[in-house]
Amino acid sequence: MKKLLVIFPLLLIACSSEHESEEEPQPNYMRETTSSSFAGCTRIFDFVQAPGQFVNDAAIAGQKTEQTNLTNEKDAIKWANTRIFAKSEAFISLGAWGGYIVVGFDHSVARDNKIAVQSNTFKGSSEPGIVYVSKDENGNGLPDDKWYMIEGSSKDVDTDYEVTYYRPDSAKKSVQWVDKYGNKGEIDYLEAYHKQDYYYPSYISADSLTLHGACLMDFKPYDKSGKGAYWVNPEYDFGYSDNCGNDFVKQDGRILNILEIPSQLEYIDFVKVQTGAQAKAGWLGENSTEFLQVYDWKLYQEIILENQLDRVHPILY
Repeated sequence: MKKLLVIFPLLLIACSSEHESEEEPQPNYMRETTSSSFAGCTRIFDFVQAPGQFVNDAAIAGQKTEQTNLTNEKDAIKWANTRIFAKSEAFISLGAWGGYIVVGFDHSVARDNKIAVQSNTFKGSSEPGIVYVSKDENGNGLPDDKWYMIEGSSKDVDTDYEVTYYRPDSAKKSVQWVDKYGNKGEIDYLEAYHKQDYYYPSYISADSLTLHGACLMDFKPYDKSGKGAYWVNPEYDFGYSDNCGNDFVKQDGRILNILEIPSQLEYIDFVKVQTGAQAKAGWLGENSTEFLQVYDWKLYQEIILENQLDRVHPILY
């Protein structure tokens, strides 16, 4: 009997310790694909351009700053909606390094499905965007959980980069910037091509804009002609949007980068695309990632095969 009295509480302690070490099961907020799910993103959550030659450009980017009231970031998101959710797809320029857009799907995208980011890249004209993905871990429908950067082939990525841009004190001037290391530069004013008064976003009320994120430090445009006439924006092998690499495909008139979802995530709900390099190429100006859409790649292919084109992305405008 004494042995039983001694052994029994020890067994209880062992069982209790083992139970306490077990992790609590995490809730699963995965949203299944349905027969009405869209392949493309259906909502823009956040949109902030860095300064650039396509920002506020009535002819190219379509903002018509002199005719409309893009005076706050809410207006900017509305404008971006009219670009990527229109019947005639139109690109959005994210501006120089750090400019970004955050979008979401009407369903969760399984890891094996991959994502396809649409842009306007071509050989010799890559403007790589760094792509981040996130799943709705807290189930609130908002992109406020941990972001995971999709790994690409760059050999030199500063994952904690920061740049502050300054509004010019008068019209038709270059935009000055300084990074966290004290390096300085400017977004050139290219009057021959983009004549809008300011390349600094009209909807940013502050006179300075600080952006954070990862930066591809080894992205180096070069002058192939040696005379300043033929600038090349080189491509990376894989892992970025707006990049003519090994994961680049053309399908149904769309230019897509097919990207792997990180192995830590069984599914994702949100995507963030950010201009990945602080670089410029002579008369071509600054490197500025362009964005049109992002798709659940498996669902996109199924929809195209079934000719259900109204499910490629929603037409909101």
